[in-house]
Amino acid sequence: MNEKLPMLSKEQLNEVGKELLPTEVLRESLDLTERGNPKPTISNVVRILKEDPYFIGAIRINELTERIDIVRDLGWKREGDILNDTDMAYITLYIEENYG
Repeated sequence: MNEKLPMLSKEQLNEVGKELLPTEVLRESLDLTERGNPKPTISNVVRILKEDPYFIGAIRINELTERIDIVRDLGWKREGDILNDTDMAYITLYIEENYG
């Protein structure tokens, strides 16, 4: 999975965001339980990270360091680009609040 995604400006991200699925539509398209809630699966998380406008262009694999980097502001204070435990906590919180 060595996909290289282009860097987008804020204007481009806004345009892309207009064409992407809103959170509610994306939520309904995930694998759901019998009660209609998203299943807590890796495939659902991957889909959210790829298709939710909040994460588009934000998380990348750094091939030089072989680490995962966050390359744009996601709304919390960060030191450095490398994904860390604090980032994971905020990402988890976002997913829980928006997808259940």
